[in-house]
Amino acid sequence: MTQFQKTLDPAIFLGNADDTPHGKSKTIMTEFSISEISSVDRPAQTLAIATIMKSAGPLPHEPLSIEQLKAGVANLATRFDALREQKAQKEAEVMEKTFNERVDEIAKRDGCSRLLAMSKARREAPEAFAKYQDEGEAVYQKGLLEKSARRESRNEAFNDRVAELRQLGHSRLESLRMARKRFAKEFVEYQNGI
Repeated sequence: MTQFQKTLDPAIFLGNADDTPHGKSKTIMTEFSISEISSVDRPAQTLAIATIMKSAGPLPHEPLSIEQLKAGVANLATRFDALREQKAQKEAEVMEKTFNERVDEIAKRDGCSRLLAMSKARREAPEAFAKYQDEGEAVYQKGLLEKSARRESRNEAFNDRVAELRQLGHSRLESLRMARKRFAKEFVEYQNGI
């Protein structure tokens, strides 16, 4: 059995009558039976408020007192806070995972290739992907600096060989020619900037 009641009572809707969309009246369902309940992230009735009570057994013959209801609500609030804390901890744990760990986890979970898992991980964890990209840029810049340092080191090594030959009394040009022949590998690295 379903019963409806039309109202504009501000006390019922936690606001005044002007809060109703386009000044229309609201409908309150005062009695009905439910066959299925679904949780959604975007409700069709954004101002709708529902209170649901579930019983594992038959309802008590006597109605609950206000104190019993308040105790039950306090119990539910405590349980809700605990669940919220668990969710926050889980989210923190998930945030600690690196992007590559997420990719491996998704590849294992979905049985897909690493490339497909990377695409899925990018959509499932955009924050981790952004961090991964930032870290990748830092690694790239570090690699350039290291490569530059190696190049300078190798250039110094070849120039040191040339300086050794110059100390023996050879001209700079002659020392370069001799070093190129004697130290061919170092000369190739010097020329190519490896």
